[in-house]
Amino acid sequence: TRIKIENVNTIIRRIAFGTLPVASTSTRDGIFVEPTTSDKLWIDECNFKYCADGCIDVASLSDVTTDCRFTISRCLFRNHDKVMLIGSLACYQGGSVPAYCALAVDETPTILGTLYKNWFDHTGKRHPKVVTKAFVHSVNNYFHISSKERDTGTAGANYGILTATGGTVLSEGNLFTSAFGSGQEAINAITEDWVQGADGKGAIKDNDSVVTDSMTITEVDTAKVPTPPYTLTPDVITDTTGGRLDFSEGVIELAGADIDSTVDGVYIWDENNTQHPDGEAVYAIENTASGRYLLKAKLETNAPGLVDENTNATLIPRANTVTISGGALALSPVDSYVAIATEGAAASDDIDTMSGLSEDQIYYARASSSGQTPVFKHAVDNVYTNTGADITLDHLKFVTILYDKASSRYFISL
Repeated sequence: TRIKIENVNTIIRRIAFGTLPVASTSTRDGIFVEPTTSDKLWIDECNFKYCADGCIDVASLSDVTTDCRFTISRCLFRNHDKVMLIGSLACYQGGSVPAYCALAVDETPTILGTLYKNWFDHTGKRHPKVVTKAFVHSVNNYFHISSKERDTGTAGANYGILTATGGTVLSEGNLFTSAFGSGQEAINAITEDWVQGADGKGAIKDNDSVVTDSMTITEVDTAKVPTPPYTLTPDVITDTTGGRLDFSEGVIELAGADIDSTVDGVYIWDENNTQHPDGEAVYAIENTASGRYLLKAKLETNAPGLVDENTNATLIPRANTVTISGGALALSPVDSYVAIATEGAAASDDIDTMSGLSEDQIYYARASSSGQTPVFKHAVDNVYTNTGADITLDHLKFVTILYDKASSRYFISL
């Protein structure tokens, strides 16, 4: 264990935990919380990667009779098998059963956790797994689930949130995606009687979460799930390509000990389904016919672009010609320099609507030939020029196009 918490009123922020490439599970957890003595904990903006057994465990082999309350928010969990185990483990059937296990007849949760806007990037399972005498409120987290090997070379089941042996979860406004493409459980509960002296079945309820890749949500015994003793209103996820992207980008932007821009960390949405990251797998957010996430650092996209290793000059290769259609110009998010052709090779053609970009980007553009003149119409639909008047583009000029995500406007500068 890197950090063991056994006391009250503890805050852990902006710390990175991990061992490369994979640590032995015998080295235990990134953070281990002893719930019999801990309370009022906050773990915020931390990174967890290859943390051996678990990233964060809040678990005990003894009965937990007093409250252990904690919040885990805006953390990044990456490339790890078993992420979080929360609850008391003392009442599993089989093996040595502690004498106090009859107390499990009272399943009132004493371990009370909140998970808020965390990013689970290529993690295997326990997101979390919640067991005896624990209740977790999971709100607005983003999960991308993938198979991860343990140090033994084996990999277990892959799933999102799971309850068992009396544990309960309220899931609200979470987004679940899968690297496998289909069929994984996003939310479920184990219903076998696993606790001595009580029904021992996990319970789980979900409100307004979104799944992709044919993942499944199974609610179990929802009446048993408690109501949180506070108000936390989830952000609503619009279940469209753009809506899911906006939500996941918002979680990614805030998660972790710093703004993560490493090669294995930042994704963009390839709406045209045409680009392939160099030497990396393509990770689907839904069926690949509708688009997918790509690793941004592996793409030759967006100015500044490639760099000449001999001169350190920035290279901005021109993409294919883009043609105006019905006054609309659609740009590709994987380009940075385009030539613009008029519809039907007309001598002049107005541009009053632009589309295609989902994050802040800079483009350069020129007319495709001397006989075709695109005209950017100021303040018509979402097109705005820096001159406050229409801009006429010929083959001897170029413009800079800035897409502003916050306002959904395209700003044109000559």
